[in-house]
Amino acid sequence: MSQAADAAFPPILPPRDAARILVALLAVYSLAFLVFYPPTVTIADEGNYVRQAQLLTRGGGRTLEVVDPFTDETVEVLVINDYPLGTALLMVPFVAVGGRGAAHLLALVCTLAGVAFTARWLHEQQRSPLWAVLVLAYPATAIMGRVAMSEAPSLMVVAAGLWLYWRGLSGERASSLGAGFLAGFSLALREANVLLFAPFFIGSVVRRDAGWPLLAAGSLAGVAVRLVSAWLFFGDPLFLKQPAPFSLESALVSAPIYLTCLLVLVPGGLFAAFAYRGERSAEVRLAIGVFVLFHLLYGYSAAESGLAKRLVLGPRYFIPLLPLLALTAAEVWPRLARRLWLRSTPERRDRLLRDARRAIAAVVAAVALGLVAVHVVHWSWAADQAEIRDAIYEATEDGSVIVANGKAIGKFMDHLYGQRLVIDRSRMTPAHLRQLAARQGRFFIVLLDRTDSAYWRRNAAENSDFMASLRLRREQLVDLRVTPTDHLRIWRVSE
Repeated sequence: MSQAADAAFPPILPPRDAARILVALLAVYSLAFLVFYPPTVTIADEGNYVRQAQLLTRGGGRTLEVVDPFTDETVEVLVINDYPLGTALLMVPFVAVGGRGAAHLLALVCTLAGVAFTARWLHEQQRSPLWAVLVLAYPATAIMGRVAMSEAPSLMVVAAGLWLYWRGLSGERASSLGAGFLAGFSLALREANVLLFAPFFIGSVVRRDAGWPLLAAGSLAGVAVRLVSAWLFFGDPLFLKQPAPFSLESALVSAPIYLTCLLVLVPGGLFAAFAYRGERSAEVRLAIGVFVLFHLLYGYSAAESGLAKRLVLGPRYFIPLLPLLALTAAEVWPRLARRLWLRSTPERRDRLLRDARRAIAAVVAAVALGLVAVHVVHWSWAADQAEIRDAIYEATEDGSVIVANGKAIGKFMDHLYGQRLVIDRSRMTPAHLRQLAARQGRFFIVLLDRTDSAYWRRNAAENSDFMASLRLRREQLVDLRVTPTDHLRIWRVSE
């Protein structure tokens, strides 16, 4: 292939136009986010992260005093979860200024920043920044950009860290130091993030890159954030949340959804990853391969949720991987397009160029509509979840005892809304219930029947069995079918 022939291959879009399109899509996403602002937390873990941030703004503390309903003794219960503190630390400024509801803004800011850092990285690698759309258009990114959890912060930190690492390869010492710090800090967001940095840092040591000592120094500083925060809040600098088990069985369960996401929702993503021939190709392929294998073997598949939720809850783990997939796509697909171009006649080349530009316009329009649709659909569903939360707090009293199917209503109950002691119905025998009624005078039963998966249908059947076995006087306060799959019932029970 001659250099002259290669030079004749025209860009489908000039870099300036590509950047403008990306900025326009980010503006659409941001405006739709603000118009359809998340009305409440929608995932149990989201409430845990927000609670961490709220407690941090109030000076810390992991426990809350409550009265044991069976002994009337004052005991302390843990109200802060065991996730790393990095996400909550980033959330603190938003919560401190705007309260609990402002926590969602962190997800928006981090999503925008993650896409922007990816685009800047691609531009500096002489690639079209429009490939960063792959990050934003990934359905889990668009949804988790509304959710106050660790996915969006992880995306931002990984994208910024990889961008700075590549800049450090050209001799920018400050960039190497910054890349190292972000890699170390990523452990304070989610431990698996470090898998996306480790191959590159190890490669720099093996290749004796000039900046590797700065990478190491920055990494130690970033890791220190994780160690110090764990020491202050968990009493152990090496504290680690108990992970789900790893197994080949987990890989078999997760593989269909995960591979669909990485080959279809990121079009040709894994193919491009292993066809990549750009800079540091060995490290790029290793980082992607190890990260995907880790999550395939990880024992979480959101199997108890319906298919629509599983397409978000499991594949959200790959959001921090997307900047690398965008890099590989930006190298592989233009290279293949160039090969097709050079083998075509001049007449066919003109047609290919027109068709490519029309395809880009259609894809951009579809992405823009999809981004707006994500906000509308999630807002509507979150509003239904807020209705469930409000109904529970309006029907029950502050300081009351609630017996519930705890996993279903856990995300709606928060000591920071008002104190209610929740006891899982699976722990309550008929004797326990009689004792509770005798000591308290009355208590509440809150049951949320869900039918969006086999797991929840079994749980709803257990709710019915539980109520059928109840031999205490009760008054139904709420019978609310919020959605076709969510049915809330609340009773007040007395002696």
